[in-house]
Amino acid sequence: MPERDERQKIKEEFLKKTANAVIIQVIYPSLVLYIQQKFQTREKLTEQLFRLGEKLAETYLDDGDLINEKDFKKYILAVFRKYLMNKKVKIKEIEKDVYHIIDPICLLCAKTEIEGLDVHMCTPFSGYFQTLLNEIMDKESIGVKEFQIKTIASKWMGSPKCIHELKLVREE
Repeated sequence: MPERDERQKIKEEFLKKTANAVIIQVIYPSLVLYIQQKFQTREKLTEQLFRLGEKLAETYLDDGDLINEKDFKKYILAVFRKYLMNKKVKIKEIEKDVYHIIDPICLLCAKTEIEGLDVHMCTPFSGYFQTLLNEIMDKESIGVKEFQIKTIASKWMGSPKCIHELKLVREE
């Protein structure tokens, strides 16, 4: 009966991921609204959303269930696939050491009404991936001092896709 056990595990994992996605889409807008009321400037709100992503990454790092991937592009795609059930994300090299992480179905930019909110709802992804890449990747082997990520476009703000810009900062 190992086949049945494996199917059951897959089913449980799928339900867990689906439940997480629903919880995020229900709770996250309320959290953003709370942060917006507390930090009323766009810059402060963006900074707090980025920090939220950093804190989630730190929790992930403490959890120990890490994806074993040495290539930073493959690592990002694996995280989107495994934890966000998103296989549509692409990574495109824009110029030397600059990449765009392109997400056409962003989980955080769900259709939710928050009046007057002019920030990228998916900014936590930037903080999340910047923290993970800087902690997990062997930067020395690729000659990188640090990874920097910034959300530059989002479905929330009217773009057809969410775009997170990834810069590889090299030693000078």
